[in-house]
Amino acid sequence: MLRQILTTNIFAVIVCLTCNANAADLPNFPFLHVTGTATRALPANMAELDFELTELTSNPQLSFEQLVKDSEEISSQLVALGVAAEDIQAAQIRRYISPVEYLDTPENQQKFRLIRNFHVVVRQLDQWNSIISRLTEKTYLGNFNVAFGRNDLNLIQTELIQLAALDAKQQAQDMAAAFSVKLGAPNAISRSALSSLSSELGVTGQVKLQAARIENKPITRDFSVPAELKYQQLVNVIYRLK
Repeated sequence: MLRQILTTNIFAVIVCLTCNANAADLPNFPFLHVTGTATRALPANMAELDFELTELTSNPQLSFEQLVKDSEEISSQLVALGVAAEDIQAAQIRRYISPVEYLDTPENQQKFRLIRNFHVVVRQLDQWNSIISRLTEKTYLGNFNVAFGRNDLNLIQTELIQLAALDAKQQAQDMAAAFSVKLGAPNAISRSALSSLSSELGVTGQVKLQAARIENKPITRDFSVPAELKYQQLVNVIYRLK
């Protein structure tokens, strides 16, 4: 069962501003600022995997042929494990030579290192352990990075915004009642933190909406599927008081 958590992180202020030299850029009406918060903890249902395929031989043509062969093998094994072919992206082959590595090596003994980067989207994690086991046993693969996430982020964000907005509205109603004032319409709305009340309000009192994004689990070299991913959304609202 998906676990839903709605937390209340109240930062509510009732401010009555007057026009003076120190606050000339602020509207001269009373307002109330609240921050609504919504959080959900959900299991990961997809992952994005990056790694490098490297071939190193003294023959450039042999390195190229072996890299192409290994690339085809990796792609076919991933497809066999349920990864869609269109979700396997292989970058252009590039050559890399380290001046330190070949410093005192005769020209005819130089080795040619060819590298190809892969980006793989795993949309179902039921074969995740098999995929990782198959890839990590390949000695020519390395520099793994993985980012776990969800394939329904748009729905999650929409739901969190709605829940955070309801939380902010309830806070505003409670605070207005506690101070025996009447709540007016929202004067500014933001999904990100309010860095400056004056810049958010503006002298015209124009409603302002800012975007924010939901973050997945950070890119890591840890292949273990996390028990849950936490998504949080804030909604900052400034209400005019009647």
